[in-house]
Parts: sequence; C-alpha cells; structure tokens
Amino acid sequence: MITYILEDMKQPFSYLMSGIGAAIAAYFFLKGIRCCLGKKQKNKRESISLFLWVAYLVVLARTVYFCRPSLSRNKVNMAVMGTWGISLRSHVYVIENFMLFIPFGILLPLCFPKARNSRICILTGCVLSVFIETVQYMTQRGNCELDDVIMNTLGTLVGWVIYTGFINSKKQ
Repeated sequence: MITYILEDMKQPFSYLMSGIGAAIAAYFFLKGIRCCLGKKQKNKRESISLFLWVAYLVVLARTVYFCRPSLSRNKVNMAVMGTWGISLRSHVYVIENFMLFIPFGILLPLCFPKARNSRICILTGCVLSVFIETVQYMTQRGNCELDDVIMNTLGTLVGWVIYTGFINSKKQ
C-alpha cells in the first residue's frame, strides 16, 4: 500500500515548482498592492502561511483537474464507501483523498482567522470538495464520488486537529 501511495505522490510533487512559482508571484503582487495602498506589511508567519496556501491550492488544482484530459471520466458514484472496492489500489485512492485535504485543514486556519473555528474550517473543506467533484463531473476530468467528499472532509478535520494541537502546544 505504501508503495502505491509513494508512486502516486510523484505527480503532485512534480507540481510543486509551479505552485511555488505562483506563490512567489502572488506574494510580490500582494506586497505591491499593500504598498500602493499604504498598508502595513504582514508579519513573517502570515506571509509564509499565505505563500504555502497559494502553493497548496495550485498543487491541488493541478492534481484534481489538470493532470487528466477533458472528457476522460464521467462516472458518478454516490454509494458510501463505494470506491473502497476489493483491490489494494482502490483502497489507496480512498486514503489519498483523505491525505489530499490534511494540508487544507492546517493552512486554512493559519491564513484565515475565522477558519480557526472547527465548524467553519470543516464546512469550508466539505464545500470545496463538493465544488471539486461538481466541476470534475461537468468537465469529465474526474469521477464524481461521494467517497471523495467524505474523505476530503475527514482530511480537513484531521488537518484542523493537527493545527489546533500545534497551536495549543505553543501556548503552553
């Protein structure tokens, strides 16, 4: 199972350079806007968080949309655990959907203070996942599956728990 996951992670890691490039461009763009508006520069933690957020979103978009040809998939599966299947490969796909949103649950509350509330963070992860599945269905760049929404939302929850645990440990 680990071998499959590591093999599948090569593709998203290959997108890191474009994510970092977009994050650098966004950083300088936002810095320029703030300067023109006469606003104070953000602190380092906020700047790093936003940098990672932009890089993550680019990698996420490339992973869920742009790595697949248009009109290549058009399956809809609304059965809970319908993609778990019987093969090790199908199990890995479910686990990878879970892992895909752990960074979301960590980075969202780092970048947006209102998302430090668990309900807001988890609901945002769920809504983004539903959006992704809807666009995948419309563009046929991915199968629209309820399991993906469930696992992405659970990944967001775990990410939020990691974020909260880290923040609480720093307060002590």
